[in-house]
Amino acid sequence: IANLPGQATPPIMLESLAKLPPAGKVALLDAVAARRDRSARTVVLPLTKAKGARVRLAAIRTLGFVGDESDVVLLARLAAAGEGENGPVAAQALADLEGDTIDRALAAALGRGSAAVRIRLLQSLAARLARNTAGAVAEQLSNRDATVGVAAAETLAKIGSGDQIAALIRYLASTDSSAPYEAASKALEAICAREGEKVLREVLRGLRQGDAATRTALLPLLSIIGTEEAFAAVRNAAASEGGEVREVAVRALIDWPETIAAPDILEIA
Repeated sequence: IANLPGQATPPIMLESLAKLPPAGKVALLDAVAARRDRSARTVVLPLTKAKGARVRLAAIRTLGFVGDESDVVLLARLAAAGEGENGPVAAQALADLEGDTIDRALAAALGRGSAAVRIRLLQSLAARLARNTAGAVAEQLSNRDATVGVAAAETLAKIGSGDQIAALIRYLASTDSSAPYEAASKALEAICAREGEKVLREVLRGLRQGDAATRTALLPLLSIIGTEEAFAAVRNAAASEGGEVREVAVRALIDWPETIAAPDILEIA
């Protein structure tokens, strides 16, 4: 069946799907998935609730290849429920969904649902590298459920840009908990590594406006950006700051990717 010409599965085969034994259902579902036959969606959808695990999992997997934006919430709920193998199969199906509207549907669904569902949606956006949804993802940093905020920061590590630097700095500055702090720090590091000098202004603004804990987190980013202006800011911090902030600035000089920092390091030593 998978090798038949064309994409559409012969209607007579789809009509027989509900009457087939479990092994036959699984075989036909696998063939439909291989053909990416979206006309089969309405036949596949009811089988995602099948009592038999083999058929149910095959249907969920197939929905990833034939589904559309209206299936995003269903798959996210199945992925979040984590019942048996449903969770990982549904999560993969979310990543497999194709079409220009899927990423937008995933982002729109972030505004509703349980924390577990939102986390699965965020993980799917990260897996899909849906960079056009980074703004909607950043809004979840302020979610009342801390685990959603952490998932949003982890997602921005994959898809974020300079437009989300300010939101991540605010998120980092607002928490005393280790998981959000670490997630925000890693996201900022990843974005700085991708964007380089383009995000320097936002990082410098955060340094000027932030408290000591925030400055401690932001200073290492300047060695990632690595420009002369970034170096000047680290050098100034090493000379004018005290306590932990100065220690971090000195470490940033030591880690500087070029030998330009050598005279300053020798003077400090």
